[in-house]
Amino acid sequence: KDFIDDSTVLVEYFRGPSSDEIYVFALDSKRLSEKNPIAVKLPVLDSHVRLKILGFRNLLESADEAYSPELHEKGKELYKLLITPFESLLAGKTRLIFVPHGNLNFLPFAALENPEGKNLIDLCEIVYLPSAGTIRLCRAKNRNHHETLLAYAFGDNQTANLSSLPNTIKEVEAVAANFDPEKSLVIKNGSMSLEEFSAKAAGKEVIHLATHGVLHPLLPLESAIMLGLTAVPVKDVMTLDLQANLVTLSACQTGLGKLYEGDEMVGLTRAFMYAGTPSVL
Repeated sequence: KDFIDDSTVLVEYFRGPSSDEIYVFALDSKRLSEKNPIAVKLPVLDSHVRLKILGFRNLLESADEAYSPELHEKGKELYKLLITPFESLLAGKTRLIFVPHGNLNFLPFAALENPEGKNLIDLCEIVYLPSAGTIRLCRAKNRNHHETLLAYAFGDNQTANLSSLPNTIKEVEAVAANFDPEKSLVIKNGSMSLEEFSAKAAGKEVIHLATHGVLHPLLPLESAIMLGLTAVPVKDVMTLDLQANLVTLSACQTGLGKLYEGDEMVGLTRAFMYAGTPSVL
């Protein structure tokens, strides 16, 4: 139970030897103790799943406030393919941990819909991990202290390609209202170098960055988080030594990265985990 508690289901997908087959392995604490995971070969090829994910993402990105009938349909189709094989394990559970593989790294599982039309995020908390083994590592690093805060807002900064984000100031103010002002550092506007950020983040248990994220699909190590006019790329984030229990990247595209053979996903979320943060939102 120090690995998976009674409220959790762990799901790991794996692309088979042919590179076009997908297997899913799922277990809860009971099946873990019995060493009896659900193991199923999915009835769809990985190449077909890639097209379905692309179509689903395109619909999500172009959607207005309300889902279109087509978006509902595609969300339910992907749920049936990817979730139904282990759905029996979800009864009474509150947390679902996904270890994606291949193209599934680009799927927002939270938006999938069950047959009753409920999004997966409404049924349980969703966590993503690069591998099942990192559960122990993340728990060892998480000291469950969330008292000191560093919050940064892009605010009125702007560049030739990036607009100002005045509402990020309201965002960090709202976050800071939950913390003791004497234990908080809230920065509205302005820029920070990597060295300045590292110094201000030292000892902070919660870091909240409300800013722009910049994705470079062809050069993933150059994907960056904007600290005002300073772009801090993935390759530099990885060099940080953070003690934060939670980093929130409140910006577009921060959950994406580039997929390599071997299933290494290079992106900002993974970079902050490398920097020592057990939980990245």
